[in-house]
Amino acid sequence: MILVDVHEPDEMVRLLSQALETKQEPLNEWGWSDYVLTTRFGTYQFSRKQMGELMGDVDNAEKQLVAESRNCENTSLLAEGVIVPTALGCDVYAQSLDKPYFRMVHSYGTESRPRPGAYTGLYAWFWQLEKCGVVTYFTNNLLGSARALVAFHNSAEKSEHQTMHRYLRQRPPVWEPNPQVEALWGLVHPLKVGWGVEKCEKLVQHFGSVGKVLWAAPEEVAEVLGIKVESAAMRKWLELIAGGG
Repeated sequence: MILVDVHEPDEMVRLLSQALETKQEPLNEWGWSDYVLTTRFGTYQFSRKQMGELMGDVDNAEKQLVAESRNCENTSLLAEGVIVPTALGCDVYAQSLDKPYFRMVHSYGTESRPRPGAYTGLYAWFWQLEKCGVVTYFTNNLLGSARALVAFHNSAEKSEHQTMHRYLRQRPPVWEPNPQVEALWGLVHPLKVGWGVEKCEKLVQHFGSVGKVLWAAPEEVAEVLGIKVESAAMRKWLELIAGGG
């Protein structure tokens, strides 16, 4: 199902309803983005902005995204239209409503007032958005935005994905050591208690940190490791704790 804000174009509602169950709600008034996808595996929201809007007031768009992200961690931006870099700045185009071509809606940068950084500044902002967790998707027109939203919904409903599957399978897993596990192993290794890295991983996974392992009851430590409290390894462990680590 997809929820659409009441201020979005009627044509968008018509296009989406051909493929998805669609319902209009005052999403913006509730603090949400223009579109909210509800799927079996999560909720996703999308803010739709014209390229001209973003060029004209990117600060306001950023404030809206910040406010909307408080309601949903899966927040994305649909940047609609075409932006073309020029020697003086950039031009923004949008598809004509009644003719099958794009028309220029605004030009940023003139001979008297060049704006060579307009294009790069906007794309640097897109880059920073993604680093903050907000991904930008680019569409040319309203139909492109509608089809993109349908594609996102259908993909989000899938429990398994095959994208790059055959390539990712060939990559060996990258092992990154857990600093908590390394610290615990550094304590027990000199004692020769017979606990390897795997046992240290079990303890850290169960208790959460080295400090909590050290404060745990001996019976619970022995139970996690599957050994007896009276074993030689546990006796050495108790000596370590008694000695202050």
